[in-house]
Amino acid sequence: MPAEQVVTDWLESIDLPWNALLQVGVTSVAAGTAWFALLGFVAYRTRAGFVAPTAASQELGSETPALAHLITNRWECGEEAAEATLVDMAARGYLDITRVGPQPEQAVCSVKDMWPPDLTPYERAVMSRVERVAGSGAAPLAALAHGSPSEAEFWLKDFRTQVVQHARSLGLSRSRVSTNVRVALVSAALVPGAVIAAVAAASLGHGVFALLGLLAYVLLARSVWWVQGERDTDAGRQAAARWLGMRKYLELHPSFAELPPTAITLWHRYLAYAAALGVARQVLRVLELGPGDDHKAWSSYGGTWRRIRVRYPRRPSWGWAPSRAIVTGIGWLGWAALMVFLTREWFSVEWVTPLAIGVTTVAGVLGTTYLSCGVVDLVAPLYLDGVVLRVRERTRFTPFAKRYEPKRSRTYVALDVGEGDTTKAWVMAPSLRYNAAEGELARIKVGRCFGQVRRHDTVRHSWERPPATASEVIEAGDVPPAPPYIPAMTLGSDTPSPF
Repeated sequence: MPAEQVVTDWLESIDLPWNALLQVGVTSVAAGTAWFALLGFVAYRTRAGFVAPTAASQELGSETPALAHLITNRWECGEEAAEATLVDMAARGYLDITRVGPQPEQAVCSVKDMWPPDLTPYERAVMSRVERVAGSGAAPLAALAHGSPSEAEFWLKDFRTQVVQHARSLGLSRSRVSTNVRVALVSAALVPGAVIAAVAAASLGHGVFALLGLLAYVLLARSVWWVQGERDTDAGRQAAARWLGMRKYLELHPSFAELPPTAITLWHRYLAYAAALGVARQVLRVLELGPGDDHKAWSSYGGTWRRIRVRYPRRPSWGWAPSRAIVTGIGWLGWAALMVFLTREWFSVEWVTPLAIGVTTVAGVLGTTYLSCGVVDLVAPLYLDGVVLRVRERTRFTPFAKRYEPKRSRTYVALDVGEGDTTKAWVMAPSLRYNAAEGELARIKVGRCFGQVRRHDTVRHSWERPPATASEVIEAGDVPPAPPYIPAMTLGSDTPSPF
């Protein structure tokens, strides 16, 4: 007998009643819920604890700025650690940061002392990055972040690894989940996997369905690696308390927030630690060694420097045009009406009634929601004024696209309107996707429900200087004339370089 016929006969002999499938589904959901509750408990117990700061103090500790940033940032090493390390190396005389224009961005960096012996591995990484870009000359600060995003991300990941290794060697940090705990969790995943395998084999009437338990075990065991990172130690908590006290001292001097990187000539290593602790925000804005974080941005729109968290909604309908939402809502309502029409003669059948009610209810709710939200986006949009923080193009997943077809993508734009520390990333309409630029002041018209930007007007471009206020004009008459304005220097731009 051919193998195809054997497989066909075997499949036809398997009977899968709905109650058996329901029993397997309920068991899988219950076992998965119990497992993720255990995993959530482990994640909660291994998180970095709260550290109370000591009294404000100006005493510098022995830790490097990168280590100070790690232990005061809840044991998470961000891009700020690399930028603070660069400033610290300049304060120690290994690098030179020279101002060449009136704007904070108009400064160049060069190497003064190549490869001193007391550098840590992550400080060598910063030195190598500066040396590769500047060579034997000087390079604009903005040029240090140039390169492909993948290369910059790889460099930053290696930098973070070296900082963590240094912190572990000093006893300031440890792995969030130890090897023994991971082994125990992977072993514990056998329990829900075995339960799912037993119920599937018994309910579906064939031992081959026990493979569902094996699949469940693989997925649950793989989820153990979701809980990763660093956590505190006793020595790390003591050091973090000292550095948080230093942060309190630095925050007593509001001028730190506006100091440029060239202020190291006055503040020396204090400026580096201020950057590491998040106080020297102007320094962090100007310096950018790694790729720009899509979910974090600095903004002074509204009068004060703030770190803004950018959220990218993941709803499938986010970015829809009002017309598409209205058509979709009408389609769902039509589907609900069709279900009522088709099943009115079958309500006497026991299993048809709950199925028809459920499908009709879901279709009716979806249709009403899409239709009402589409109308709201059409007749009552939001008009927002602010500074553009992030412009990101993301590829959309299209499972049925052919290999030779171009990938579909959408452009997200995040706007800071000067209120709060969180903003959404709106989706530009296809006709406007290349209009926005980071750093510009813009006015947009966006839908309230689905977040599509249907109009974009640039108020001031990112390369234009803001108009001088009346007080600045009056003060300018009492001081020597300012040097001529030099546009911000970036490699690859059309702006002539002043050097």
